Amino acid sequence: MSESTVKARYNDARWEVVADWREDLLGPAAPDWFALEQDSRATCVKKGYRRSVWRVAWNGKVVFAKVVDASEDSIRNRLKGWLVGSQARREWRACRKAASRGVSVIHALAVGAGGGTRARTVFLSEALPEAVRIVDLWERHEPPKPPRSRHGARVDLIASIARFFAEAHDRGFAHQDGHPGNVLVAPADDGRWQGVFVDVHPVRFTSGPISYRATLRALAQFDDHFQRHATRAERLRFLRCYWHSRVSFLLAAVAERTRLSDLAEVKAAHAARLARHRDRRLRRDGKYFATLTLGNGWRATVVCTLERRHLFPEPCIPDRTKADWRRVLSELTARRAGDAPRFHAGLVVERRSIDGFARRLAATVGRSGHQVLFEACHRDRHRDRAAPLILGYAERRSGGLVDASLLIRAG
Repeated sequence: MSESTVKARYNDARWEVVADWREDLLGPAAPDWFALEQDSRATCVKKGYRRSVWRVAWNGKVVFAKVVDASEDSIRNRLKGWLVGSQARREWRACRKAASRGVSVIHALAVGAGGGTRARTVFLSEALPEAVRIVDLWERHEPPKPPRSRHGARVDLIASIARFFAEAHDRGFAHQDGHPGNVLVAPADDGRWQGVFVDVHPVRFTSGPISYRATLRALAQFDDHFQRHATRAERLRFLRCYWHSRVSFLLAAVAERTRLSDLAEVKAAHAARLARHRDRRLRRDGKYFATLTLGNGWRATVVCTLERRHLFPEPCIPDRTKADWRRVLSELTARRAGDAPRFHAGLVVERRSIDGFARRLAATVGRSGHQVLFEACHRDRHRDRAAPLILGYAERRSGGLVDASLLIRAG
């Protein structure tokens, strides 16, 4: 039976909260959920593109708060929020619906909108003290109790997670972002493991078991992220355990060889979609790339955090914040072309002047040569193809046209 909820207004915000948690979450001793940056009881555990996740501990309670700021969303995303609800509201609904179907998800406690701006929303969930990400557990090789061999522990974990996915899919629950980072595991009463889905706002529900094609997409997504953590034999064991755990008839008539062939095809399509998604990061501020507006008509796009480090290990390349890049680029762009250094702050810098009206117009309307090189480098890397690393490029506009550019490589 689902928990009863109440609606309330608190600190100029609209809330829907589980009734038993109202006093704890919205009482006078509770944190200001829209200003956790100033609260010493809150610790930021994850920060992304206009989204942050906080662990908040007070009065013996531990809660995770996901704060989403949609004030600068595109018109498309604003329209989506108006039609189907904010991301926090969608996650709240998905958690409650999944729980009503017997699918193990995080315990949703409250959802709020407001805090001085209707574009900021908060989703609160109860912390699971013994739960860890499946990837972290896999890397530690910790067996469950009673003690078992490392191989036996992995076999148990594989079987437990395979059954967990199979049961969820048989109940019409399809996580659209079901990579290992969104699956937690906690010790079960029988000494094995129980899975828990998190970050469930993109979940799709069906009236019955999910279809064969949806099954393949879910398995392809999980395998694509987990392939660098597990051997081929372990991944095949997971698939077989999953197929044997499905109680629906959807997979019964499909031979294993055909399933593997279909899965490989869907996995290739999924990898292509992921690469296109990573390409779109090149054009916006976020965790991996940033766009900076500098003085004297300069504008730059730079790498803040390297993607795909597991494929392209480059330990000598540090992460840089926007402030770090602004200091470096301000020094480079302040110099005249003849004074621009070839090496600066451990970087290799190439400067190019664009002469002639036609070339300047082409670089402005289309793309400059340095922009082409930067984007080609990262498009290749997003597709797991090695390419010499380019950390950024900058362009200067004069009279509305691009007349100079910089290319920045690793030193």
